[in-house]
Amino acid sequence: MNYQYVTRQKSELDKEYTSARKILKHQKDIDELDHKYKERIQSFTPEAVKGKDMLTASHFSGYFAAILIFYVVLSLFFGAFFRTKTIYQETEIKE
Repeated sequence: MNYQYVTRQKSELDKEYTSARKILKHQKDIDELDHKYKERIQSFTPEAVKGKDMLTASHFSGYFAAILIFYVVLSLFFGAFFRTKTIYQETEIKE
């Protein structure tokens, strides 16, 4: 699965690079994009990826904790927004 993750990230980087290269018109911007692309693509070499497993228990627990925190904050927001409010009714005073 780690291989698929790295392959997917690399293909996404390639897709973004080609679409950005089509849009840019100035040579300075194209040169800067090429430089950043070359730096980033080096992080996908087999030597750089070796020994780095993105699908470990610690990463999974971190992502799971982040999702839980997000839903707790979301539920607190909705709970505060939709809480029931007391309705005060005026009573008539008869004299």
